Amino acid sequence: MVSNKKNILILLSLIQLNFILPAENFSDEKEGPQKQPEKKEFVQEIQWTKDKFATEYEVEIQDENYDTILTKRTKETTLSFSLSHGWYRYRIFVFDLFGKRSQSTDWIEFEILKAVQPVLYDFEEKEIFIEPGTQPEILLSVSGFYEDTKLYLMQYDRKKVFDVEILSLEKNKFSSEGDSICKVKIKTTELLDKKYFFRAENPGEQIFEGAEFKIKFINRPVIVNFEPGFVYAIKGTSVQLKLTVQNLERNAKFYLISEAGKKMRCEVEEISKDEFNSFVTISCTTAEAGKFAIQVENDERFFDRAEGFVINHAVQPRITSVKDGSFNISSIKNFSVEFGATGIDDSSVVRLVPKSESEKEKPVTAKSIVQNESGNYTAFFNGSSLSSIDYVLEISNAGGFKDSAGTFSLSVMQAVDLNLGLGVYSGTVILLYNDVLPDYTHSTFSLGALGQVSVIPMKYAFGYFGFGFSLMGSYWDKNDGSKESTIYSGLGIFELLYQKPFLKEKLRVQVALGGGYSVFGHTSTDGERETAQCPVFKSGVSFIWYPAKHFYVELGASYFHLFAKENYSGLIVPQIAVGARL
Repeated sequence: MVSNKKNILILLSLIQLNFILPAENFSDEKEGPQKQPEKKEFVQEIQWTKDKFATEYEVEIQDENYDTILTKRTKETTLSFSLSHGWYRYRIFVFDLFGKRSQSTDWIEFEILKAVQPVLYDFEEKEIFIEPGTQPEILLSVSGFYEDTKLYLMQYDRKKVFDVEILSLEKNKFSSEGDSICKVKIKTTELLDKKYFFRAENPGEQIFEGAEFKIKFINRPVIVNFEPGFVYAIKGTSVQLKLTVQNLERNAKFYLISEAGKKMRCEVEEISKDEFNSFVTISCTTAEAGKFAIQVENDERFFDRAEGFVINHAVQPRITSVKDGSFNISSIKNFSVEFGATGIDDSSVVRLVPKSESEKEKPVTAKSIVQNESGNYTAFFNGSSLSSIDYVLEISNAGGFKDSAGTFSLSVMQAVDLNLGLGVYSGTVILLYNDVLPDYTHSTFSLGALGQVSVIPMKYAFGYFGFGFSLMGSYWDKNDGSKESTIYSGLGIFELLYQKPFLKEKLRVQVALGGGYSVFGHTSTDGERETAQCPVFKSGVSFIWYPAKHFYVELGASYFHLFAKENYSGLIVPQIAVGARL
């Protein structure tokens, strides 16, 4: 005899009698979603284990108010009935071989759930775009959905079924119909470019099929890189960017997105492609400065975004007036330029730039800029950095925005010239008076070497003044037929110098005036020796050419008067020298 519930196995289930179909097998149906019968009859069933001493069983069912609503005797171990949803309890009596009702089981409570019809409303979009190989997430408008709702994605021909995971379910705040927004994830990466629909199942075989749509594949674009990382732009003007993009669709759109989220459309100027990449040039116009993201969209839901692009505002400078011309300046003094301009800001750089591109000199940047009471500006340049060439005034702002005007023809006087030279001279080329010297040397032409040092410390607009020292010497052999002699001579000269520059310091005319001491002598093979010494007066004129800033060539001629007691002579000596200016 069965006397307690531990000896009874109760199975409570909800069975829809007129429609029983496993969720995993839908291939027998026609294509597309199937309409479900509107009226359904629901039957509940209690099942228990058989007692070997029992001949009959009696089942008593009470409602939530403990009123008995059903009493039924049966020889079977199951009992079917049909009740509305709600809470109930039941117990089972056992009749023994003598037909006597023995002790019953304890009361067992159970709930019959309300059968709710799930509904999926049609999409606004009948095409859903996804990336190949992804598990797409979709938002559905539904009603009658809860945690136990089973959801499937079905191919339109019903040959394939895919599981669908319900990620979230929230009431639709904008609907008065009590529907919900359901976010779902299709659990497969094997979707094809086909037509699909959803199948929803609630307990009680409440089934809905619908929400048809077609899947379209689209590739998500990828921004590989972009350049430049930052630009300077005048407010309201366009900036240009070059991007390398993969998976770029033909009608892709490009945007700049500000830190505040403002989205600004960019224009495509040029596109070229190779096997893997697209190279795109775009232009964007924005009145804002700051950090931006670059976004490319194949579709509004398939995009890529690259961060880190910066736009800095810049100003275009304009030179309105400039006091230019020709100037003689000193390398030890500042050279000032007065000009009028607009668009001067903290980034502005004022320079003197060589006018000719062939000039090897570099631009010179102003050491300071001062605004005058008149509103104009004065720029100061270090004279030692300037050269004797033509310059133009240039103002450049951040971003490469610049303007230039004027012509400044400069002749730069170096503070102090220290010249070191080496050369050759010719002795006794032109003998003015007293021809004893040629008889002494037996030659009217002899070559000698010279070394010279000069210092030019005083420079004025009308000319330069300085002093110098030179050494001259020669050595040669003489054969008069009867004997051979070795001849030598030497001169040490101190002189005052005057120079006048021409051609922007490229050429100088030099006048020299000074004196010194001379030594002449010879030694013959027979041992005879003879020397002569005397003071010397010198004057001369030469041309000094500077092919480079620190290199010169000097060509000139000097007059010498030898104050010998008997053999005083006057002669003109041509000379040529090369040297360095320090």
